[in-house]
Amino acid sequence: MSGKVNGEALDTKSPSKEAGDIIYWKFGASKNFDAYHPSSGAIRKVFILVALLLSAVVGFIYIIDQFLIRGFCILPIAFALYYFVFCTIHLWFQCNWTIWWTTRRGLTFESRNIVVTSRESQIAKLKARLEQSKAKVSGYRPKILCVAGYGGGGHEATLNGVRAVMNEAGFWSEVVDIPVGFLLETSKNNPLWNLTGVTGEQIYNWGLYRSPLIAYIITWGTSVGQVIGLRIDGICGLIGDLLSIDYGDESAKLCERIWKEHQPDMICNFTSGTTEFMIRGLERAGMTHIPLVTIVSDFEGRPNRKQPWIEDKRQYAVCGTSVCRQQALSFGLPPNQVFQTSGMILRPAFYEPQDDELDLSGKLKKLGLDPERRTCLIFWGGVASNRVKEIGMAITQASEKLNIIFLCGRNLQLAQDLKKIEWPCKVHVEGFTTRVSYFMKLSDMIVCKPGPGVCSEAALLGVPILVEWSCFTLPQEVAVCKWVLLRGLGLGFTNPRQLVWQVDRMCSLLNEPEAKKLLRPLPVVEKGLSGVDLNPAENVAVFEVPSILQDVLDLYAMKRDASK
Repeated sequence: MSGKVNGEALDTKSPSKEAGDIIYWKFGASKNFDAYHPSSGAIRKVFILVALLLSAVVGFIYIIDQFLIRGFCILPIAFALYYFVFCTIHLWFQCNWTIWWTTRRGLTFESRNIVVTSRESQIAKLKARLEQSKAKVSGYRPKILCVAGYGGGGHEATLNGVRAVMNEAGFWSEVVDIPVGFLLETSKNNPLWNLTGVTGEQIYNWGLYRSPLIAYIITWGTSVGQVIGLRIDGICGLIGDLLSIDYGDESAKLCERIWKEHQPDMICNFTSGTTEFMIRGLERAGMTHIPLVTIVSDFEGRPNRKQPWIEDKRQYAVCGTSVCRQQALSFGLPPNQVFQTSGMILRPAFYEPQDDELDLSGKLKKLGLDPERRTCLIFWGGVASNRVKEIGMAITQASEKLNIIFLCGRNLQLAQDLKKIEWPCKVHVEGFTTRVSYFMKLSDMIVCKPGPGVCSEAALLGVPILVEWSCFTLPQEVAVCKWVLLRGLGLGFTNPRQLVWQVDRMCSLLNEPEAKKLLRPLPVVEKGLSGVDLNPAENVAVFEVPSILQDVLDLYAMKRDASK
């Protein structure tokens, strides 16, 4: 693709560092960019930078205390301590109380049906819907720009799932991936990149590898840093507009140039905290008529806080839960711009029928596991934490000896370390794999972090969940913990010692109906629930989203035709 934007040549076929500030040469580089394994040297630079910034803040507070307001230093220290202690105590009571009474309540099981619906039938329905699209009837092929990030891997997995279904169903639109976050984070105007050579997503993923506490601190740090950075960028843009000079608002300018170059009919955003400057980019490009659809991949925003996915009343929002939909409506989005799917977007592979080439015993033997024992799957998402070793050791201390399957994601060092350990039970260690559904279907239970994707996947297939919930659970994942426990989809634990008790509890519950048989937990039914809140086994969101996007495109086509 080549062209000119603001008189500057852009050429993606022949990449060149001289191609302009938008750095289109990085489109190819972004595909080879390792967002999951930052170098140790770059991480050290980040810690040095953070230490210098904290020292500057402390020095600034000290100067105010000594020369302007005596005793001022006590205020920020007292506020920080109060906030930390209050939040910690509140979260501790919340998670421990919920875990205690849901464990006491127990779970109800039925025989597990591997999949409620089939990929083939859902694709057939979607094809029938797409045949009616106005774009296909008119012969015009719309262009959709998709924006996703690599923090944790959930956004990327959501995009890949939707795109796979669109391709399979013969979606008429042209779909183009645009690495807006990568281009913005590696911009020459980004001080973090210039000083350390590392992106915010790399720092976030590095924290996920370590421990819940480090991940919690880094999540807060990167989130606050993103908000402050974008706010300063926006304020500088306002100053530049007032003075009629080209200053600030670099994020919106980047989007402006991308939108003008590609001339999309729709922008599909799979990231949080970015919608605001994308819409400012549309304003700068004079393209406010282009619909921007945000695909929310979290259960909900934090209570009493601004929902990071919902930032502008002109955007469309695709929500996976009723709470998220209500938050979008409460923000002020018109009802016709808010869509609720039947759950989180999962990979289409989860809707494929079970491979019957071998029975369950044969498949377990093929993995080197004991078919006479129950199987526990340990899965900490695409960016697996080193905590998985500690979790595995705890499970070996349970009263009932279990097979253990480790899915290590992109944490290569973790997979190597697990293979070196002499385990007292049969184990299978798997690195990054696209066959997550296969391993889940073999398992009697899953021990996992409260990721929206992994918990929804387990609930769809009917695998009982043992989910970690502590004071340092990531803020966006607390809602997932509540959903798993309150809906009766599994049990919770706060530390490895408690996990041993919960594994024993889960085994006793599973052995009550019928030993050695794969069972599904029956969700607790309450009034007013719908979609994934009511029955997670009926989640077909990945097949619903393309139809929603087509509805928005058809509406846009009608407005475009009416304006001619």
